[in-house]
Amino acid sequence: MPSGSRRGIRGSSGSFSRSSSRSFSRSSSRSFSSGSRSSFGGHSRHIGGHYHHHHPIRLRFGRRYYVYSSGTTSGLTIVGVFLFFALIFTLGFGVSRGAAKDELALVEEEYYYYQNMITLAESRTGTYAVVDAKVVQNEYDPEVDKYRLIYELEKTFGFPEEGYTYLTYETSHSINSTIKVAVTNYNIDNETDSIDVNFKYIALEDVGEYQLAKKDLRSANIPFIICILVDVAIIGGTIFYLIKKKEVEEVDSNSSTTQTTSSERYCSYCGSHLDDSVSKCPGCGASAKR
Repeated sequence: MPSGSRRGIRGSSGSFSRSSSRSFSRSSSRSFSSGSRSSFGGHSRHIGGHYHHHHPIRLRFGRRYYVYSSGTTSGLTIVGVFLFFALIFTLGFGVSRGAAKDELALVEEEYYYYQNMITLAESRTGTYAVVDAKVVQNEYDPEVDKYRLIYELEKTFGFPEEGYTYLTYETSHSINSTIKVAVTNYNIDNETDSIDVNFKYIALEDVGEYQLAKKDLRSANIPFIICILVDVAIIGGTIFYLIKKKEVEEVDSNSSTTQTTSSERYCSYCGSHLDDSVSKCPGCGASAKR
């Protein structure tokens, strides 16, 4: 017999409840060597003052390598963090959406189960039967503007067995009034399942629990779809940015020579803009080769 809580699964008695910026570090005790300087690969390095540079990254698309400056890699790191959290939210809302879909499917399954149960009871198949039950309480749900009836069945031994209808009644019933109930066993005990016979006249779309389950699914779909769109926007925007950014400098895989697609020069180590007249990068001191 469906329970008095909002909705859920049918139990043994038929209850139905609803359930960076770039980092720059220096040693605390700095020692400077006057005029002493070591160079490696065109990159000047002051002894005692350590410059940390983010080298550009190279990505291969087809037969070409595309070089992206350190600024680009930093931006990609930030984008990656945003994408990570967006995916986390997408996963969370996806789980909620899945639970709402399962709930709706369960209501549908229970609906047809009880429809069949009423048919068996009315035809007196096996131990199925139709008996009288006494209404002891009315429960009203304002979300669907419907009532659920709580009734009692007289058992062969012991106290009466309590049962519940679905949210299908437009008006309340008088206390102690009698309704017809289909049961799985005319010898009523704690294991007997029951449902009001009037349920056979109710369409699935008119069942309050079904309406609530559909409302929950719609509510779960909205944030899930928004998260999917945000994920697509971040990924698509990143791809578009990389495609546009590759025009700064690209390396042909069939040539060892770096070819720039514009007249501007950029440092291969830190990505700083270089004037045509300079021979060293003003940002990191690396040799600015033409």
